[in-house]
Amino acid sequence: MWLSFNTQKQKLGLGSQRRQQVVSNVTVECVTDTCVDLEGLGCTDEERVMNMEKDTCPGFISDGEDRVVWTNTAYRQMAGVGHVVDGEDVAVVLVRKDKWTPSPVTYPAFTCKVRVTSAPHSDRQTPPPCSPTLTLPCDVWRMEHGACAWRLDVKAALSLGR
Repeated sequence: MWLSFNTQKQKLGLGSQRRQQVVSNVTVECVTDTCVDLEGLGCTDEERVMNMEKDTCPGFISDGEDRVVWTNTAYRQMAGVGHVVDGEDVAVVLVRKDKWTPSPVTYPAFTCKVRVTSAPHSDRQTPPPCSPTLTLPCDVWRMEHGACAWRLDVKAALSLGR
């Protein structure tokens, strides 16, 4: 399956034959604010994706079931654990810490705090080496068909474990 936003095509991680080099986990810790500013990244889904691709802040798009289907260059660089990897080599897992975390369907936009960890994927029995954990604010905008645009604010990040 392919996802296209006219600027770039990325293979969906569902059933992909290619081995993931890096696994990045994004855990939504808590929602800090809700808002109705729908034009933060643009008015249409295509504008949001184009703006996110140019953005120096890491960002990704999740579908209506919290599966990450697209990442921008800044996210792939951040998740690369010391090296740049292309989009097909990063698997992103989005997790809501608890069931009380509001769904994007409830609000058109919200700000939350997320915890991001990335580590090289390993099929071995021994766990991969620990990577830094970043706790940072994230702005989320609802898109069409239940998708969400997530923009991480790395400038305000609290670095833990470095």
